[in-house]
Amino acid sequence: MNLPQQQRQPSTTPPTSDSSTVAAAMHSLVNRYLGAGDGGVNVEALGTERNRVHIEQTYQYCMRILSSRLTSPLVTDEAHLADMIKKKLMRKDRTSSKAIQFSNLFSKLQSKSVLHNRWATLSFLQALSDQAETVDVNEMPSEAFSIFGLKKLPSTEKAIPSSSQQPSHARGETKPYEEVLKGEGSIRSHNRYYTPDRGKAVPESTLLRDIIYVFQGIDGKYVKYDQSVDSYNVDPEIGIPRPLREMLRRLAEIGWLYRRIHAFTNTPKEDETVGLIGQSFRSALKQQLTDYYRLIAVLESQIARVSTPEEFSARGLSLKRLHAWTLEPLHRLRIMGVLVDLCAGEKGGALISVIHSYVNHGDPFVQTFIHGFLSVVSEPFYGMLRRWIYEGELEDPFDEFFVAVDPKAADANLWRSKYTMRSDMIPSFLSKALAKKIFLIGKSLNFIRYSCLDDAYVVQRSKSAHAAKGLVYGDPKILEASIDGAYTATSNHLLDSLMDKFKLMDHFVALKRYLLLGQGDLVQHLMDELGDALSKPANMIYRHNLTAVLESAIRASNAQYDSPDIVRRLDVRLLEASSGDTGWDVFALDYHVDNPVNTIFTPQAMHHYLKLFTFLWRLKRVEHALARDWTDRMRRAFVLKRFLKDVAPDLQTLHILWTEMNHFVLQLQYYILFEVLECSWTELMAYLDKKSGDLDLLIGAHNRYLNNMASKGLLAGGDPKHNIPAKLLKLFDTILRFKDVQEGLHRVAEAELRRRGVSTRSRYQKTLEDKWGVSGLDSETDKVGSDGSSLDALPRIRDRIRDIASRFRVNIIRASLHIGMRILKDRMYGQDELKALLSVLANQPDETLRGLSVRLDFNHYYATQ
Repeated sequence: MNLPQQQRQPSTTPPTSDSSTVAAAMHSLVNRYLGAGDGGVNVEALGTERNRVHIEQTYQYCMRILSSRLTSPLVTDEAHLADMIKKKLMRKDRTSSKAIQFSNLFSKLQSKSVLHNRWATLSFLQALSDQAETVDVNEMPSEAFSIFGLKKLPSTEKAIPSSSQQPSHARGETKPYEEVLKGEGSIRSHNRYYTPDRGKAVPESTLLRDIIYVFQGIDGKYVKYDQSVDSYNVDPEIGIPRPLREMLRRLAEIGWLYRRIHAFTNTPKEDETVGLIGQSFRSALKQQLTDYYRLIAVLESQIARVSTPEEFSARGLSLKRLHAWTLEPLHRLRIMGVLVDLCAGEKGGALISVIHSYVNHGDPFVQTFIHGFLSVVSEPFYGMLRRWIYEGELEDPFDEFFVAVDPKAADANLWRSKYTMRSDMIPSFLSKALAKKIFLIGKSLNFIRYSCLDDAYVVQRSKSAHAAKGLVYGDPKILEASIDGAYTATSNHLLDSLMDKFKLMDHFVALKRYLLLGQGDLVQHLMDELGDALSKPANMIYRHNLTAVLESAIRASNAQYDSPDIVRRLDVRLLEASSGDTGWDVFALDYHVDNPVNTIFTPQAMHHYLKLFTFLWRLKRVEHALARDWTDRMRRAFVLKRFLKDVAPDLQTLHILWTEMNHFVLQLQYYILFEVLECSWTELMAYLDKKSGDLDLLIGAHNRYLNNMASKGLLAGGDPKHNIPAKLLKLFDTILRFKDVQEGLHRVAEAELRRRGVSTRSRYQKTLEDKWGVSGLDSETDKVGSDGSSLDALPRIRDRIRDIASRFRVNIIRASLHIGMRILKDRMYGQDELKALLSVLANQPDETLRGLSVRLDFNHYYATQ
């Protein structure tokens, strides 16, 4: 084996007197050490030719070392060397105790002035430590570590042979080192690390050719792949030094990496688990291997230039030179090997994310390699991205893109259910917000094409795809700017189509006016016309009759001036009836919407509108019941108080209770109509006036509009103990029962007046009758005792009132035959329900609901009851 290239030939200058003295001293030292046995017998006593040759070779080697001018290639920085030793100690000992002990000893060493060359001392100790790890201590000479030390050398007084008797080495002559190495007992036998293993000697050129085969994944003659341990092994039978064997193992790592990468790239193209991006990944690996093949070709040409061993030693390729040439290819293969391990089983955007995680690597070489490598791998992804954001087409046969399509979804549900996002396939260089914009761009294009039937815009967008910038792996800012531009243009066109072509704003206004009772004249007409019909049982209500009333109400109100397309969508809907329901409980207005407007007004949204209408319709019914015929009832109460003193307290109680209920209904109606509906409508219009965002944001704004009305409008579900809608419905029922009790009291009182012969005709009616002869205006009330005493009819009326009251207030009404007590009980029931409602409203987190509680009980009247 050749010596390390740093060693130089000894000086050829003639030996001076000093050099002769050094040569003689060295010869004496070698002679005494190697020529003396245990008894101190010198070389002449042994006198064998073998020993003389051994001593001559050892002397030549020692003189070569002394004459060498090599210096250490390391920088003599003792602090750096101390740090290296401490790191080595910390790797060996996790507790760091040895490293701390070394730091203390090194600090003491620095404080001492006796030792000047501290760096050389530390370097020598480190070299001893490294050699102790590679050399078996048991094989070292035992006397070197004896407690008595080395054997004492014989005295130097023994005669040194004269110059004529001295061999050539005593006269300062040296032989070429190549001749020394050819000797049988080479000095290298004393360094077991550099000593060739026993076995067949193999020239370096043969090993070099083996390594070239290994680089190609082919077994060599002496370096072969062992499948059981998954590595290349050097034949243990060949006789090569240990450093050379280790160098062969390091070079064999290139072949081991190549085998793994080459096997990974040979996956069949028909394998559906690979996908387009997976195939691109394998193609990028093959491109890198192509450069690797060129390197192998260059190496083979270098070997082919030499034909003889002498020429190979002179200017041929060596293992050290090969190791230096393959450092960069080895680095590349290591990176590709890591990517192969990590990307196994991944596909699509997940595979790209794994590779992109190395872009921010601390090694600039790795960063550059990954950036160029990922530019090739991501080409199919950017191809899918380009078609999606410019044509709305999803070209993804292997489910690698982060957008998924459901082919079974109907076009009517295109926006809601046809397209979904796969978050695990989003590449890591795309943020969640940017990925959402990409998703909405393609979905908007499909919505424009299939729901809005606007193919022209999609074709126009597809023509501008060739001018797109940033749709390659590189600068993320350019990509983001390109995506933002496409997102803004597509979303604005979609919203403009909905507003202009499909009259979306008109639908918003129509729903507010009809289902949220904003068209007052229409609602009032329906109340007046449907009052008697809706009082019937629900099973006696027919939809066609109600539809006819609705059409007449439209013609009688300002709704007749609305767009015919809007009016024809308004219809009557009968809810599912339960036992005991009347027409008031099942009647509702409905508004029909079609594609693409039904994307905003979804069935869930229309159900919210239905709940709001039902509540507002019941509130309007209660308000209508309290306000209807109020003037006539006040006139009748005045007459009854004048002639029937017994019922005057009852009438006063009725009037006070009516005032309380009317105050409650008006305050609640004001709150619902203005602080809930109008404020929520203002927020919705403020968003629509911006004319920005996308369809998802528009749907979200509409949903917030409905949720605000439901939560602030006392319709949101919550704790069953504080169910506000249920408490409101009980209050509404109490108010309606109050109306029935009021009617019953008036009938009984008027019957008593007729029995007593008291006319309830007004002065105006009497004047008409006396002066003009007009009669019959109040004939029903002027019949005085025509049917006998009214006291006979009073028990039957009380029974009817008792029956009605028992249906609604069975748990709180006590048996009583006095109408005044019955009214008082009904009043107490209403106050209890109102107090419970006020308590719930006062503890609501919403400020507007707490304000409603203050308005309903502004003077703390109910709180003090």
